[in-house]
Amino acid sequence: RPKTEPLILVPEQDDKILDCGCPDTCTTTVLNSQAVGYTCGERIQWLIQNDGKSEREACENVAGGGFADDCSGCDPHQCAAPLVSPIDENQQCPICSDDICEDTQLNKCPVQDAPFLCTEGASSGGCSPIPWTIGPMYCDKCCELTYDCNKLP
Repeated sequence: RPKTEPLILVPEQDDKILDCGCPDTCTTTVLNSQAVGYTCGERIQWLIQNDGKSEREACENVAGGGFADDCSGCDPHQCAAPLVSPIDENQQCPICSDDICEDTQLNKCPVQDAPFLCTEGASSGGCSPIPWTIGPMYCDKCCELTYDCNKLP
């Protein structure tokens, strides 16, 4: 059996710290925020490395486009804090209980597109693709629906 040499990763030029021209708002916390399966930083790096985009173009596409709620701190046009807090989403909207999953009057959310259900407050019964902002103007309590909800009898 041939001897296998260990894989040596060569640092790329893109190992420099990204800030998208927004050093005050495009922080490590924002770059590490989850944006549908990948972090904001991973999405930006992918566009730079695989699509030939400049840092600014990649930041505009990710933070100013499809992932603005999570990554807006890295949008070079705005340099504004993201709408979604980068805290653990389960602290804000924990997984829904079996009782809520079975409640056909309350649970009408499409799990794939809008899994966050407001269970109490002004938007009770409302569905959202991102965790609810907790507060009297929005939602007092929420939970996250999972595919397990659909499997209950």
